[in-house]
Amino acid sequence: MLVRHTVETPYPVGPVHIYSGELAGRRVLFDTGPPTAAGRRYLKEHLDPERLDYLFITHGHPDHFGLAAELSDAGVNVVLSRYDVFNPARSGERLAGMGRIFAEMGFPPEDVDRIRDTLRSFKEGVAFPRHYRVLEEEGELLEELGIDRLSCPGHTQSDIVYLLGDLAVTGDSILQGIFQVPLLDVDYHDPQVRFGNYAAYCSSLAKLKGLGGRTLLPSH
Repeated sequence: MLVRHTVETPYPVGPVHIYSGELAGRRVLFDTGPPTAAGRRYLKEHLDPERLDYLFITHGHPDHFGLAAELSDAGVNVVLSRYDVFNPARSGERLAGMGRIFAEMGFPPEDVDRIRDTLRSFKEGVAFPRHYRVLEEEGELLEELGIDRLSCPGHTQSDIVYLLGDLAVTGDSILQGIFQVPLLDVDYHDPQVRFGNYAAYCSSLAKLKGLGGRTLLPSH
C-alpha cells in the first residue's frame, strides 16, 4: 500500500525513510527528506513532485519537513499539524520561552544564548510553505483518503502518527536503534509554560502500545 524511500541526510540520525502511495486515487507522500541537493534529486527522480497530490508531515524537523515549501510551490497540498504552524509563526515567543526555561534550570547566560542561537539557526534554515492546510481541520480529507491520525508528542510537540488500515507511519515517535530523547519545548497554547515532555511521552508510549497488530513504518 505504501512504498518506503530512503533518503540520505547530513544529520547525526543518518538516512530518513519517507513513504508514498496512492489513496482513493490520490498520490500521497508522508514527509519529504532534507532540504539538500540530494533530497531534491531523490524526489525528482523517484516521486515526480508534479504528480503528487498531498504531502502529510509527521513533525517539523528538517529531515521530515525540509522540502515542504518547495513542494507547496509546485502545487502539492501540504498538510501539517497546528503545532508546526505555531512554531514558525511565533518562533520569537517560543525561543524566548525556552530561554526562560533554561535560565530557570540554572544554565549560565552564555549557554542559554548559545542554545537559543542554535535553535534559531536550526529553524531558520528551513523555508516554511506559503500555502498549507492544518491537519486538525481536515477531517473530511482524512476520511476521504482513509487516514486516521494519532497525536503522539514527546520527540517534538507536534509528532503525528498516521494510521492507514494495518499500517502506521510513525515518524520519529519510534526510532529504530536510536536513543529517543524527548525534546524540551514550550506549550502551544501558553509559551510561558514548560511543555511536560516526560508525561507527554509516557502517554504517547501508551498510545503506541495500542497499535498492536499494525505494521509500524518508522523514519529511522
